[in-house]
Amino acid sequence: MRAVETAEKLAFNLLILRLHGIPDSYLTDYRSNLQKITVDQVNAVAKKYFKPDQMKVVVHSIPTTVDQLNDLGVITHKSFKDIQ
Repeated sequence: MRAVETAEKLAFNLLILRLHGIPDSYLTDYRSNLQKITVDQVNAVAKKYFKPDQMKVVVHSIPTTVDQLNDLGVITHKSFKDIQ
């Protein structure tokens, strides 16, 4: 886990955990806890927080390939220069 590759990163992450009242075991148990997450749990969270009618997708491409996306819905083209 890259978050604890060095002593400095480990110390920083332990500080953040303690700041938020999270036990140190969060780091040691992280991977095993991820393995316990079920597809049903992921789907429940997605249904709760993701609203398809309010979502926007950003695609970075060359302008000549934009036509490939027409079947997805309304396409608005903006140059990266126009985005602030």
